[in-house]
Amino acid sequence: MAVLLAVSVGLLVTGIVTSEPGVLWGFAALWPLTLFALFRLMCRRCGGGS
Repeated sequence: MAVLLAVSVGLLVTGIVTSEPGVLWGFAALWPLTLFALFRLMCRRCGGGS
């Protein structure tokens, strides 16, 4: 999970600095997966998951 978040943030920063289309598309593809994983982790820790 931490690696996924670190890669997403790295792509975000690199995309902002360079404005390279490939980096921005990589971030756009990876960010929803990161949010989904964070949401599942929060649900599991709060007792909402099964």
